[in-house]
Amino acid sequence: QQRRSRQLAERHRSRPPALRPSGAKPAENGSMLTASFASLAQELITVSALSPALRRLLTLAVGAVDACDCASISLVVSTEAGPNVATDESAAALDAIQFREREGPTVEALRTRPPVYVADLSRQSSGLLAAAADAATVTSALCLGLWIKLSGEWHSLGVMSLYAPDLDAFSEADREIVGIFAAFAAAMIGLAHT
Repeated sequence: QQRRSRQLAERHRSRPPALRPSGAKPAENGSMLTASFASLAQELITVSALSPALRRLLTLAVGAVDACDCASISLVVSTEAGPNVATDESAAALDAIQFREREGPTVEALRTRPPVYVADLSRQSSGLLAAAADAATVTSALCLGLWIKLSGEWHSLGVMSLYAPDLDAFSEADREIVGIFAAFAAAMIGLAHT
């Protein structure tokens, strides 16, 4: 029994800290995210209801990540970027510039499964993207491809982009939380289209 008690205590000490917005109590954050995801999951997601559901998911993501000011999801139609859902015009405009110029973290996230994080958009090679980010008072970008596995192969459905005004704004914990939102968004899009 003493050995088992020591093992349980050791496991408890080695667990990573719970992810939660600063100032929130663990139960509040867990309850908020659980209630939010449960509410979205209970809706019958159809293609016609997809945009409002994704907009709600983006609003939840912006609320859960302190550093984030705005976010967007661009869906892929064949090889081009398709419909865009965003929390505001700044995020939509930044995505549109990247797809038009065919460069930037949003475009890169469509091609790769790991998240693409840019701590300072002013250092991007495209002068248009740097200028648009400056005009929108956006400095950091975190972009995640939305992937689902069909018949044993991964397929890109689009990309989820989060933008923040501060330099190097997204912490490792923020990236983990956003990964959960992105996985949920990919599942919603996949269900809507099937």
